[in-house]
Amino acid sequence: MTVRPTRHSRLFRALVRLLPFDFRFDYGGEMEQVFREQRLDAARERGRVGVFGLWLGLARDIAITAPREHASDIGRDVRYALRGLRRSPGFAAVAVLTLAIGIGVNTAIFSVVDQVLLRPTGVSGFEHVAMIWETDRHSGTVREPASVPDYLDFQSRPRRLSSLAAFIPVDVNLSLPGGEPVRLAGLAVSHTFLPMLAVKPLTGRGFNEEDDRANGPKVALISEALWTRSFARDPGVVGRTVLLDEVTHLVVGVVPARADFGVLQVLAAAAYARSFADRGAAVSVDVWRPLQADPAASSRDTHPVFQVGRVKDGLALAQQELSQVAADLEWTYPKVQYRSGCVCRAPR
Repeated sequence: MTVRPTRHSRLFRALVRLLPFDFRFDYGGEMEQVFREQRLDAARERGRVGVFGLWLGLARDIAITAPREHASDIGRDVRYALRGLRRSPGFAAVAVLTLAIGIGVNTAIFSVVDQVLLRPTGVSGFEHVAMIWETDRHSGTVREPASVPDYLDFQSRPRRLSSLAAFIPVDVNLSLPGGEPVRLAGLAVSHTFLPMLAVKPLTGRGFNEEDDRANGPKVALISEALWTRSFARDPGVVGRTVLLDEVTHLVVGVVPARADFGVLQVLAAAAYARSFADRGAAVSVDVWRPLQADPAASSRDTHPVFQVGRVKDGLALAQQELSQVAADLEWTYPKVQYRSGCVCRAPR
C-alpha cells in the first residue's frame, strides 16, 4: 500500500530542492528522517510553537547551506574543466572557436530578423500603407518597381488611394569640410512621401511641391542619426549647405529614425533595383532628396521607382482599380509595356 506524503513532508522536500542535486541524492533521505523525528519531539514538548521554530531553523539552515554548496559544485566543475583544457589545448582552442562562431552567426541572424521583421515602424496608420508593385509576364516576376512615367500615370488615375508616393534608393557620397567623402544610403522621394507616412521633421521642414518639380532646387533632408554623429545635433544645420555627390545641397530639415519605414524589407523583396539593401541589415537611410520626377528624361523601359500608397477602402478594391490602370497602360504603350498587371501588397 502506497503511503501518501504528509503536508510536512511535501514542504520539507520543496525546501530541500534548493540544495544541489548531488547533495540531495546523498543526504536527502537521511535529512528527511532526522527532521521528521525532530518535528515529532518538538510537537510533543512545545506544541505548535516548537514546530514553527523548527521550520524557521530549517529555512535558515538551507538559506545558508544552499548557496555554499552550489558555489562549491561550480568551483569543482571549473577546476575540472581547466585541468581538461590544460591536457588538451588543441581541443580547447577548437571548442572556443566553434562557440565564438556560433554566437557570432546567431547574433548576425537575429540582427537581420530584428531589423527586417521585428522592429516596429513607428508609422501612424501603417496598416493602411501598401506597396504598389508591377508584374512582368515575360520574366515571371511579381515585385517590380515602376518607371517614372508609370508612376506619374498611377498618381493621376486611382481613386482608391488617398495618396500615392514614390522613392528611389540611391547611394550618396557626403563630403564635409576637413573630412573624407562618406558613402551613405539615401532615398530620392516624392514630396508626398513623408506626409503620407505621417512623419514630421524634428527641425526644419520637409519637401514641398516646388522642391519636387523636375529640375527643382538642390535641397536635402538628413537623418537624426547623421545629425547626431556629424553635426552634434546643432539646430543650425538647417540652412547649411553640404556636398552630395559633389553637388551643393541646402539642408532644409532633420527627420526622425521612423522616416525609414522598413525600406530594407521592401527593397529586399524587389525583383531588382535593391541598391544599398544588398549591403546588409546594418544599413540605414541617412539622406533624403526630392524625387523631381521628369517623364521627359526617363524611359518607360527603366524601372527604378518604388511606389507606396495609403489605401482608402482595403487592399482588394485598390488592387482591382490598379490592375485596370496597368491594363490601360499596356494597351496604350504596347511596345514597352510588357507587364501583365499590378499587385498591391502590405510592406510587411
